[in-house]
Order: sequence, then structure tokens, then C-alpha cells
Amino acid sequence: NLATLPDNILRMRHEEILCEKTYNDDDILTSEEWSLDGWPHRTDGPAVQQWNKFGDLTYKAWYFHGQMHRTDGPAESVWEDYNGEDVDADVYDPEEVSLVYERWYLHGQQHREDGPAESTWLGSGLTGQEWYLYGKRHRIDGPADVFCECGERTETWYMDGKISRWDGPAKQYWWSGNFVDIHIGSHDDDWWKDKLKYSHYYFDGDQVTQEQHRRRRI
Repeated sequence: NLATLPDNILRMRHEEILCEKTYNDDDILTSEEWSLDGWPHRTDGPAVQQWNKFGDLTYKAWYFHGQMHRTDGPAESVWEDYNGEDVDADVYDPEEVSLVYERWYLHGQQHREDGPAESTWLGSGLTGQEWYLYGKRHRIDGPADVFCECGERTETWYMDGKISRWDGPAKQYWWSGNFVDIHIGSHDDDWWKDKLKYSHYYFDGDQVTQEQHRRRRI
């Protein structure tokens, strides 16, 4: 019964799809959820969106019959509000609301064919990238898992969900020596060259020695 809903919640029906909107005490929209038969669902935009108390977007996700799904962009995006929950309007800075996650999904599985299916940011710097194909970590032309933050850099290669690489080490770790502010692309390979701490070799998910790796390639 729509008449029994709290005053700050508004529901509308649109061609069998239910849209529920929530407002705060200042009449600012804070959430919007579209559903079909109780499942998140929408075909012409994000099914779930959330805003902070000042109206800046902090979350959006595309769903199709209850599964995260989008064919032309990330299905889930998350923004961090570094102002904090208790900040007052006179000191609130919208520039402090920044993107921290983007994830691509196809029918509920992380998937993307032309780039990373998951990206992570810290401030304005890109710090993580992960490649997925139909729910499995997978990439044939580079590492499928890349992380670079606070002086550290790691790269891991995957094939069909298993750690594996044919032409070199599948796991590598670099350490700059201190907690410097770095991100993906902030320094070239020459800068990292003498900071490599270890390299591990894998075939089809099994760790092998460098010599075993060399023999399998013969």
C-alpha cells in the first residue's frame, strides 16, 4: 500500500517497473531504485543511484533482472566523499567527492573485452586495474591484475582465471623504498627497474621454478 510509506519515500509505477525515491529532510534526493518483481532492473539507465546529503552522486549501478549488466560502459561506479558525513554546508567541498571504483559487468559476471573490467583510484591517481572475461581474470597481452600505490607495484598475469604466463614471470613485486605518492603511469619502467624485489613463475595456476618454466617452453 503506497499510502503507508514514510513521507520521504516516493514510489512510482512505470510500465510494470517500480521506482522508489528517497529524500532527506532538506528535500534532496538521496537514493533512487528501479525494480521489477522485486529485483533491481532498468533498461534505459542505472537501476540504483545514491547521493550524499548535498546532492552529489556517490553510487550508481546498472541492473538487468537482478544482475549487474551493461554493454556500453561500467555497470557499477562508486565515489568517495572525503568531506565526511558530518560536514556542514559552509565548509563542504564538492571537489572532495571523487571516483574510487568502476566495474564492468555482463549478465552478473565481471567482463570487458577492450580494457580492464575493474579500475580503482585514490584521489586523482589510478591505483588498480583488473581484466576479466566472463567472470574470470584473463588477459593475453599483459598482466590481468595491476596495483600501484604507496610505493608498491605488483603485476599478476592470468589466463582463464589461473595465474599463468608463457613468456616470463607471472607475478612480480616492486618496492620503491618508501611510501611515496605513486600511481599507475606516474613512473616509467626505467624508474622501476632497480626496485624489483621478486619474480615468480606460474603455469596454469601452478608455481614453478624458473628452470621448470624454461623447460616447459622448449
